[in-house]
Amino acid sequence: MRLIDMSCPRCGAGLKIDERTTQKIQCKYCGSSFFIEDAEDDGYKFEKGRQKAIRENTKKNTGKKITKKHGRLGLAVILIVVLLICGFIFWKTMLLKDEVDALNSEERSIQEDIEKAKRDQTAITNEIKYRQTDDYIEDQARDIFGLRNADETIFLPGNTEENVTPAVSAEKGTETDGD
Repeated sequence: MRLIDMSCPRCGAGLKIDERTTQKIQCKYCGSSFFIEDAEDDGYKFEKGRQKAIRENTKKNTGKKITKKHGRLGLAVILIVVLLICGFIFWKTMLLKDEVDALNSEERSIQEDIEKAKRDQTAITNEIKYRQTDDYIEDQARDIFGLRNADETIFLPGNTEENVTPAVSAEKGTETDGD
């Protein structure tokens, strides 16, 4: 037994009918009665109308057809949006480049300051080492106290016999003749 799908000609409800049935059928939904031959003709017309209605409803829901004008307008809008995005990216890139340049300049300045600080540190370290030597102590004794070694003779400008200064012995603290 093979069932045929049919629609009620009055309400459009789906019905399953044995293909060998030739008698009068009653719709279990609306209660109307009809013969299969009439139902096939009426059902066909009904189904065709239903499909047409579905197509029309789908067409209304999808909107108008896209014309060339609409397509070009959409393309133009997309192009403008892409150009705006590219412009923004370019502008942001330029800002970042300026910022990188400023940071590089600051880095160079800091590197120069570091090098100067290293040179100053080296000079201070050398000064500390020099101040811990006997040469420093001797230089301070000469400059501050005017002390001289016993074997030194000091000549002043316009060097004559009267301008010779006797040396003060740093060891004994006594004056000696400049000879």
